Amino acid sequence: MSTQDPHGIALDFPYEQQHLRLLELPPILLELLTSRHPANLDVDDTPPQTPKRGKLATFDDFSFSLVEFERAWKDICALEVEDQAFRPSPEVLWKVWSSIVSACIMKGLSLDQDLDLSSIARTVEEDDVPLFAMRAVVERLQTGEKHGSDCIRWTGTVFLEARAKDIAMNVVAFLHDWKDQLPESWARHATLETLKGNFTQPSDDTIVFAENGLHAGKDPSPNLATAAKFTGPQARRWHEKFKGSRR
Repeated sequence: MSTQDPHGIALDFPYEQQHLRLLELPPILLELLTSRHPANLDVDDTPPQTPKRGKLATFDDFSFSLVEFERAWKDICALEVEDQAFRPSPEVLWKVWSSIVSACIMKGLSLDQDLDLSSIARTVEEDDVPLFAMRAVVERLQTGEKHGSDCIRWTGTVFLEARAKDIAMNVVAFLHDWKDQLPESWARHATLETLKGNFTQPSDDTIVFAENGLHAGKDPSPNLATAAKFTGPQARRWHEKFKGSRR
């Protein structure tokens, strides 16, 4: 017989007490943990870092010629920041474009002519737009026809994807807001016909972005949609950093 204290209730154990373990560990690890000088084990909860992939590493992933790759890179306004390749989201591209337009208006400059980036850089930066993003957008527009439909189509498609990718937008409101961010000489050409192939209409007075997106109607390089997939999760991080930089 065995008791907890002299005045308590007697307890009887039919077998010897044993030390029980909740986990069965490998013998080698168990010996290490129960030794006189056990090792200290720390749990690292830091998420694994995605290896950086810059422009050259991205180029190696595709069977493009260098010329085709450079055209594709500019067409999607791709960026390389701190050795990491990014593709800005439509929301970021529209923000950059709007800042460029505002800067040109303030400086009395025309978007119909080649832009001297240094003349608007400070104004754009004050709007929390990184200069490398501004440069990517300007280079994209300069690859298209000057005074032609390519630049107009690009701005309209970016705006549509940014504002009406998952939810329908009123057609009149879309056209008004789009034209409001275009030079006067471009605005008169900002019509739904210009964006043909880039949208659907759930009803006569609403519009939704079509998934064939920025590259519908022109093919600057083979498999461009596939090339755009290099961005991965890092693209989202750059977008979040960009949004977080706003004062």
